[in-house]
Amino acid sequence: MSLLKLAYSNFKRSVRNYVSLIASLSFSIFIFFNFQNLVFSNAMDVLKERNSDYITIIIEVISVVLVIFVFFFIWYATNVFLAQRKKDIGIFTFMGLDNAKIGKMYVIEVGIITVLSLVIGLCSGIIFSKLFTMILLKLSDISVDVSFSFSIFPVIITIVLFMGIFIIMIIKGYLSILRSSVLEMISASKQNELKEEKGIITLIKVIIGIGLISGGYYCALLVGDMSSFIYIFYAVVLVIAGIYFLYDGLIPFVINKLSKNKQYLYQKERLLWINNLAFRLKKNYRTYAIVTILMICSVTVLATSFAMKQRYDSITHFRNTYSYVIMATKQLNEDEINHGISKTNAVDYHNSFNYLILNKDIVKTKYIYSQYGVISYSQLEKAAKDAKMNFDIPELKDNEVVNLTRLYLMDISNPVSNPTIEINKEMYQIIDETSESYLGLIQENINTYIVSDSVYEKLKNIGQEYYMYNYKINNPDNYQASISYLDNLVEENSISYLVNDPNGGDIAWVRVMYSICIFLFLVFILASGSIIFMKLNNEAFEDKERYVILKKMGISNNTLVKSIKNEIRFAYCCPFILMLISSYFSVHALANVMKTELYIINVVSTIVILVMFYIIYKISVLMFKRKVLNGD
Repeated sequence: MSLLKLAYSNFKRSVRNYVSLIASLSFSIFIFFNFQNLVFSNAMDVLKERNSDYITIIIEVISVVLVIFVFFFIWYATNVFLAQRKKDIGIFTFMGLDNAKIGKMYVIEVGIITVLSLVIGLCSGIIFSKLFTMILLKLSDISVDVSFSFSIFPVIITIVLFMGIFIIMIIKGYLSILRSSVLEMISASKQNELKEEKGIITLIKVIIGIGLISGGYYCALLVGDMSSFIYIFYAVVLVIAGIYFLYDGLIPFVINKLSKNKQYLYQKERLLWINNLAFRLKKNYRTYAIVTILMICSVTVLATSFAMKQRYDSITHFRNTYSYVIMATKQLNEDEINHGISKTNAVDYHNSFNYLILNKDIVKTKYIYSQYGVISYSQLEKAAKDAKMNFDIPELKDNEVVNLTRLYLMDISNPVSNPTIEINKEMYQIIDETSESYLGLIQENINTYIVSDSVYEKLKNIGQEYYMYNYKINNPDNYQASISYLDNLVEENSISYLVNDPNGGDIAWVRVMYSICIFLFLVFILASGSIIFMKLNNEAFEDKERYVILKKMGISNNTLVKSIKNEIRFAYCCPFILMLISSYFSVHALANVMKTELYIINVVSTIVILVMFYIIYKISVLMFKRKVLNGD
């Protein structure tokens, strides 16, 4: 039999072991290809040049992150694969094959997995590229007709990158086989990371683990404004280190204590699996730590994208207060402008007020802005009433002002205690600030303060006063229809105007980033489940003999199945529970930074992970039973 036929025969016999690996790799290739296809297609041209450029940059950055992740995922998967196959491969030495030929057989077998993953990933990516783009744009709330678009460049990029990664791993595995002895190959399944250690060392690891992860959670609670950003770094480092120590110290320590508790041990068939579980955790603590960290990152990435989407919606709502903002240096007929706009658009409401732009040289604040403006209290109160907006700002004294702030995607400024502003060498106390969009686009572009009526009159001679006319139309998407009238108005009068783009304008890229992160979240979670699945598959291979002995001792299949379920359930529950606790603190820190509520997002993402893990858990139980009880 040729090496090719032998390798193919081995692959066909073990194909069920590779299903999770091939599925995860194919899905990663599917996502990566479609990301690249978005870059080379014209699907994002609807968002205009600036947003399209932003999206291209975001997709490329996320693609790099995805490739790095896949690199380490394949590294780990091929290590598990090699350890699992070494015993089988080692047997071929007794058939007269030397290490070089065995290595070539390994190369062929991994090559089959590589080609199969690429073919499935690329073919599904090409077939469903239009559907992928439609789903992405639907999630992004972008209305555009999507046509099938195919370019050879995404295919070439995907093949070159993933083939490059696989070739590196194949060479690494081939060299490992060349350097291995027959004894190493045959006993490969017996090799592990477990080393006996003294009780005092375990106790130290337990204390360090609890201390590190508690410190990380505490730092996450301290995250808020810019001055506390360093705590994000502390929290990440401490939580990652703490999780490693928990799996290496605390969790095995607790299970060992439980295994010595006879009252606990002799109930519900725990005797059959609790000791083996402690051994598995201690042996594979790095794997479980990586999976847990990856899950925490996945939830945090998803929460970040939702937080950005929520802030985007708030900014869009902020800007949509007025469809048109007209600025004039002389008084105009407000009703006449309303009549002109009404010819092409039904006007929902309109208002007008006087607005004073100050020379920035006479204004001194903690933060420097390009422009400063003021509006009188009575003018703003009337404008808010005309625009059907709540106005609950108390009347101001002459030395008091209220700051009308804009909304930012991310505000990293530090809060100021007892803030003040100096205007024309006079000090005013900033008693409050509000992001209520009383002025619409003007409020977003000019740093504005509400002052008392008397102060406004006093400041008139040191600034440029404008007459502001604001109009909100019933159908914001039809804003282009009135542009020609406004252009004619500009020619007839000394005015300028601002138009709101209801589709987000310069920040429309945020919607696409949010959608892309959802797919990235799915990739990470599927890979996390696959890593545990592959590890359990390898353990089933190692546990065959143990379960054969237990069956010979007269233990029923039902009892053994319960034991298998308990052991596998813990393998999924332990990372999930740690993720659940840790993600609360990471999402809480993110919510503080983004000034938004993310509790529901945390719950939803946790439920999604729970459902996916439950499905993979059920498959793992079936696989484990077939291997160790049925002898497959």
